[in-house]
Amino acid sequence: MTRRESWARIGELEGTCADAAGGLAVLPDGSRLAIGHADGTVRCVDLATGETVWLGDERHEPVLQSLACSPYGRLVATSAIWDARTGRSLERFALDAPYAHRVSWAPDGTLVAASLCGDRVRLWDTRAALAARFVAPDG
Repeated sequence: MTRRESWARIGELEGTCADAAGGLAVLPDGSRLAIGHADGTVRCVDLATGETVWLGDERHEPVLQSLACSPYGRLVATSAIWDARTGRSLERFALDAPYAHRVSWAPDGTLVAASLCGDRVRLWDTRAALAARFVAPDG
């Protein structure tokens, strides 16, 4: 197998990612793609059909820069935490920062790290935040 044959393009989504601001994450089961758009919205697309599964119920201001899926695929993090099944915003962590440059989940799903505008990195214990909203932690 040559280097060129080792990676095969399996598909392409048209009309869903044109204004993405760099925030893309495939959910761990490979069935959906979370997209952060330049207009501040979060969208989840079914990779088999290309159809929008949900459009988030809130917008980021000024733009959505980054997003990440939790290890088990139940949550999506931006400067907020979203239910990956419904698009409902569960918690907004960075009220004093307009956006997060980069977001990352700990492998066990209990910690989110975000580099915020203004040269800060903020860490959140997702167990405490989600328990306050009566949502079971990712797992």
